[in-house]
Amino acid sequence: EYNTSVLNPGIYAQRRLSLGTTPLTVGLTYNFRREWVSVSAGGLNSHSISANALLHPTRDFAVGAFAEYADENFSIVFPDPALNSRDATRFAIGVLAQLKLNRGRTRVTASYSHGENQAEGSNWDNTSNNFEIRVQSRIMGPVFVDVSGGLYDKDYDGFVSTYLPPPGRNHQQDYGLEAKLLWAMAPHVIADAHFKSHWHRANTDYFEADRRSYGLGLAYKF
Repeated sequence: EYNTSVLNPGIYAQRRLSLGTTPLTVGLTYNFRREWVSVSAGGLNSHSISANALLHPTRDFAVGAFAEYADENFSIVFPDPALNSRDATRFAIGVLAQLKLNRGRTRVTASYSHGENQAEGSNWDNTSNNFEIRVQSRIMGPVFVDVSGGLYDKDYDGFVSTYLPPPGRNHQQDYGLEAKLLWAMAPHVIADAHFKSHWHRANTDYFEADRRSYGLGLAYKF
């Protein structure tokens, strides 16, 4: 059990275009993430960039695709970096579908993506298949709720170590749940309170854990 503090600023740009007579929305996002963890095996500096395109064949339905690249550097330095270094680059590509309900007040998004984590240490290399669903809805006036959940199924080559019997970790499933309450304070300013929970389950108990975090946020859109 440990405590984590996170700084996670980002920049997001979106533009509306058209593909023939069909509306098209494209977006680009940059995120920086810094984690401070109250144990020696924690700490993270991460830079990520993602792009997406969403085609709107009807007013209430859209389909699209997205891609993401991330560079992650962890504070911990393990012996034998060729096996154990967690520093990595991540790649992911995916598809999504979006449906608007209740006269546009509620939006439901479902997505699938395939990802690869290419770490400096082979013990952390993995490929993943990820499934997510997200529901966004206006409660009343300028107050909104945003709830999402996901399953992230990961395959590893194993984990070589002196303390873990072969084959080590070769499969892991991560489950995530996030809930946000958002308040549009002004036309360009949004405040939020959020809760996140993650459950990690693997073929060995050494890599099983539960994580929860709470926080407040403030965003400016222009």
